[in-house]
Amino acid sequence: MTLCTALARALETHAPALSESGCLRLHTVFSRPLVVRSLYPLAHIHPSDASNAPDAPVRVWQEQVLVTAAWKPEDGNERLAYALELYVYTLPEQSAALVYVSKLDTTGYGPPTHPQRIRAHLSGAYKQAPSMTSTLTSAAIDYFASRAHWARADSVAVQHVSVHVLARAQGAYLFPSSADQANKRVLSDSALIRWWHACLSHVVRARHDAGHVDAFYVIPGYQRLDSHAIVPLSQGSPGSSGAAWHYGHPYSEKGCGRNAEELPPLPLHAAAWEPREPHMAPSPAIQSRTLATLIPVFPDDPKGRYINELCSTAHEPGFLPKIHKEHKPSPEHREAMAERQALEKVSIDAYWEQMGFRQECSSGNAVGVFFVGTSAKDAPSIAPASPDAQPLSLPHPLLPNLMLEHLQQDACVWSDAAQATRLTRQFYDGIDRALRRKGGVSSTNDDKMVGEGLVWITVPLTAVSREMVAQAKMRACEVVPAARGTDAPVRMLSVKRRRRS
Repeated sequence: MTLCTALARALETHAPALSESGCLRLHTVFSRPLVVRSLYPLAHIHPSDASNAPDAPVRVWQEQVLVTAAWKPEDGNERLAYALELYVYTLPEQSAALVYVSKLDTTGYGPPTHPQRIRAHLSGAYKQAPSMTSTLTSAAIDYFASRAHWARADSVAVQHVSVHVLARAQGAYLFPSSADQANKRVLSDSALIRWWHACLSHVVRARHDAGHVDAFYVIPGYQRLDSHAIVPLSQGSPGSSGAAWHYGHPYSEKGCGRNAEELPPLPLHAAAWEPREPHMAPSPAIQSRTLATLIPVFPDDPKGRYINELCSTAHEPGFLPKIHKEHKPSPEHREAMAERQALEKVSIDAYWEQMGFRQECSSGNAVGVFFVGTSAKDAPSIAPASPDAQPLSLPHPLLPNLMLEHLQQDACVWSDAAQATRLTRQFYDGIDRALRRKGGVSSTNDDKMVGEGLVWITVPLTAVSREMVAQAKMRACEVVPAARGTDAPVRMLSVKRRRRS
């Protein structure tokens, strides 16, 4: 099953309560796997033993994923309504993978829904139907959390998948000026954290029956009881209506509130109970639980920027790395050892405490950090290998260049409906040309709908029937007078007038 198919099935299962019928075009584009060293750049560097210089860095394959949805009413133009950018990292030797949600944005041109007071009185699945944005986001994340992305005959064996989300409120992420669109709903910092908490709860509940799940969230600068004002603390369990969340981080005993034997699995650190075993004997540098092996460095991520700043302290005057006299490392390796030693001076719990004082987390807006780890119950049966490229995937850096040119430039005015229609057409034309040139599709094919079923799918969405809406309105009108209660006498003060002289 492809990602595009999973999104279409999610919309069919959880159809939104629309007030207008139309078609939703789901579009998914992958970049080809690229070997990167930026995820754990210092994990293989021993802080003091220069003899470990030949050790190879952690082998990581990166894929960039872009998910878009364009809404076209029955008698209207097609406009982009939704976009989600993901980074997928595969670690073959550790049988692990990471999914980083980089950006999520809407334009306000999505399918119109009925007001909440009407949806609350609809019958059937419409009564608690999630929004299109919530359905697509949770379905895309669950697709990777379920390891369906790696479930191919010749693919890499992945047993542990961790999902990382940083919720930071902004007016626009991928669509400039879209915040000025009247129909776009821009959430506040607290509302955005609650939204991500609810969205990821669907993934936690879906993965609970298929394997082991660990869900953590933390708001830097907020203690556990202080965070209750933003996300109410609950004792929910995956088997009930709620999802089991832990306030804190999963990287230490203090952060997760567990013993050392109960620490949750991480990409570079398998749990004691986990059947996942490294295919190569890890070096002492990777086995140590420090910032270099615990915190991944993602693109445009405040956590990664703080890691880089801590590394930069190793180059300040007065910092002398500890090196044995019998070893003479190269200048490059000496700098890496100094940076590793600078990271090890800060404990993981102190790191999270200091994150609360960073500009991104202390500028008046709360920031939510989410971690969802899923592990399979059975041991992997496929030998480690490099991940296969998805069908019609684009080479790096063609996909980010297309996003910058057709979505993220300041010249792209998404607040104007006519401009949004033109930009949507240009975006799909640009993707189509790129797929024909670089995506393995013959340029002689005249079919403009290239990659149907693999890259894009059109899902028809039907509005709620008029009869059901009329009944919901009647029930809503019956509830309102009862909520107001009986009329009570009201004392009114008369207005005093000045006497004429």
